[in-house]
Amino acid sequence: MLHRRASLIAIVLAAALLECGCTGCQSSSAQSDHFHPGEGAKLKLASLSPPQILLCPPAGVPIMQAAQPGTGHHKVILSWNASSPSAKPDANPAGYCLYRSQTQNAARQNPVCAACEPINLVPVAASACLDDLVQDSTTYYYVVTAISSTKKQSASSNEIAVRIPAANQPGAAPVPNPPPVCRVAVPNQ
Repeated sequence: MLHRRASLIAIVLAAALLECGCTGCQSSSAQSDHFHPGEGAKLKLASLSPPQILLCPPAGVPIMQAAQPGTGHHKVILSWNASSPSAKPDANPAGYCLYRSQTQNAARQNPVCAACEPINLVPVAASACLDDLVQDSTTYYYVVTAISSTKKQSASSNEIAVRIPAANQPGAAPVPNPPPVCRVAVPNQ
């Protein structure tokens, strides 16, 4: 199976590359029931009937709140290639879940680990979003996973390290048309 590389781009830092680390892709016969962030093709959204709401699996660290001191000075743009559609409809990606950790390789090995923080509760349908809540003077290690409408989660992408400057240090120049924020309110169920 051919993998295209995706990149996570930070407003405050340079870009790095992502690739799938799925053991199924490393074998000679690809599994037909899995999918990966970073594979080509356009995202196909699964339709959900109300009141069913698809949520990203929680992780060990609660989602950061805007009221925390030392936040709001910088933002991070994250982007990735959409997963390829599968022959099995229940294995098609319905969206993407993003995770970060302040511990290197923690989110890469297990995005829902005790040291990991989910970025979004509701899967992101697009292949880019803006993390608008980051702590100043912190290094984050980000990964993305795809999630199907049946709540199957892909393996993590490889991770990107993003160093957030101090509050008084400038980041990169503002982007004219930034992607939507990663964190959206959970619709009423």
